[in-house]
Amino acid sequence: MIRFNSMLAIGAVSILALTGCNTEKAATDAADSVVQNTAGVTSAAKEKVTGAVSGFTSLKSVVASTKTAVEAGDFPAAQAEIAKFEGFWSIVEDDVKAKSSPTYDAIETSVSGVEESVKASDQPKAMDSLKALDDAVATASKL
Repeated sequence: MIRFNSMLAIGAVSILALTGCNTEKAATDAADSVVQNTAGVTSAAKEKVTGAVSGFTSLKSVVASTKTAVEAGDFPAAQAEIAKFEGFWSIVEDDVKAKSSPTYDAIETSVSGVEESVKASDQPKAMDSLKALDDAVATASKL
């Protein structure tokens, strides 16, 4: 947002300066440049937000699928589901770590607990770890 405001201010000053020099072509080119740069910044910000929302939605889906498999006692399926977590986590983990180190640590600890308990076919521990993971992901999605 700061970058956007800076670009907007620079663009406005450039347009005013060029208008004062009575060079319509240069002013039009400068205005076009500002509009294009603004669109690029807006597009990049939109992609980042969309990626984060998609990442958290996918993380929540993986946790739910893993929970369903654990409840059914299907630990091979639970292992396959929790293995998908890392791919979606990589989309948002840097942002979560930057915003809240404790939430990041809670997710890392919880996912390890899920992986270990699923591998050991320990249903009660897996359910506890999945609950902690689900709570941590929900907290992270609100940062």
